[in-house]
Amino acid sequence: MACFEARLKDCEQKIADLVEKEKTMVAFSALAEYGGAHGPFDGDTTLVYNALIANVGDAYNTSTEKTIVAFSAVADHGGVYEASSKPMPLVYNKLITNIGGGYNKSTGVFVAGVAGVYCFILSYHAGENKYANVSLYKNEDLIVTTSNKEPSKDPTNNGGNAVVLELKEKDHVYVRMGENSHVWAGGYHTTFTGFLLRGARDNTAKQDKSSCKGPIDHSFGDGVMSSEDRFIYCPYPHDQLREMEAKLAALENKLKASEEKIEELKMKWKSKVAFTVAADQGGNYGPFDADTTLRYSKKITNNGDAFNMSTGVFTAPVDGVYYFIFFFRAEGKHPSGLILCKNDNPIIKSDDTQASYDPADTGGNAVVLELEKGDEVHMRLPKGNHVWAAERHTTFSGFLVHQM
Repeated sequence: MACFEARLKDCEQKIADLVEKEKTMVAFSALAEYGGAHGPFDGDTTLVYNALIANVGDAYNTSTEKTIVAFSAVADHGGVYEASSKPMPLVYNKLITNIGGGYNKSTGVFVAGVAGVYCFILSYHAGENKYANVSLYKNEDLIVTTSNKEPSKDPTNNGGNAVVLELKEKDHVYVRMGENSHVWAGGYHTTFTGFLLRGARDNTAKQDKSSCKGPIDHSFGDGVMSSEDRFIYCPYPHDQLREMEAKLAALENKLKASEEKIEELKMKWKSKVAFTVAADQGGNYGPFDADTTLRYSKKITNNGDAFNMSTGVFTAPVDGVYYFIFFFRAEGKHPSGLILCKNDNPIIKSDDTQASYDPADTGGNAVVLELEKGDEVHMRLPKGNHVWAAERHTTFSGFLVHQM
């Protein structure tokens, strides 16, 4: 009986940890603990008191899951923006949007005000027959790159990339130009965008100190016995036994309902889907004699484990609306291109023709798709085409926008 009760108690505790219950008693105190000055920022900012003193009713959310963080900025330096013999930050100095104040237009650095899952997208325009190389960094770690070789006859080029990242509070994300590279920083071509998909939250279950181990208690203080206990010891009259059997049946039904609720909540947790992967096979990938599913061998983010690194296929864990974006880089000596497919049906593509005068090309595209649970999405490399699968140029990202 003790084991049965402990199992039920464990189920109830898990439900309590996964569901936000309504509370009638509410009281909280919290401190802003950032180790010093917090601000100033370039826009109005919600002040997050991140250190709890008391939180009766759990009404105050230190994880700020509902906090909105989003920015877009343009590099506008009047023309060519060039790095010398050393890499240098690419500063996007003209703000379009900066909700939350996380992006600093003077330094070009975004600082995560809250922990969570973020999406970043960068694009550049280049000309002047010069080399272009732009990379996104998290703290000091290279995450993704987009670049182009110095063209001999092609006067302009464009490039871009995207990534989904899990960030901790105060993590830095910024864009860096490679040595001797340049971008066109005039007009509205070269941009950097980022936004918070969802804030982090602590789903750690509280420790259950109950145990099924220990001496057998024959007192049955709560008046309920397990079926095993009945065969061992039964000091009660027949009518009391029937009453206890009814209580046991009720407990079994409650336990079953609790376990079903846990599975339902686990499925909702799995629906928090976001991934970014990169093709990293060490160089050219293709061309092949037949259409091929592009396998992205480098995992950057894979929340929900919906993207299969072995097959290159994303499988929707729940019905919903999803967003997908891909980028590639390729050399000009072969045709290049990719097709995004839903259940083997082509949806969108990006490609470029073979050109001996153009040593490198980049491409990409994005789409919003309504998927049912079990639908599959993958990137197809068409017959005779190739991409550059190295240095984190060729990437594929996606995330759930809305569960249906």
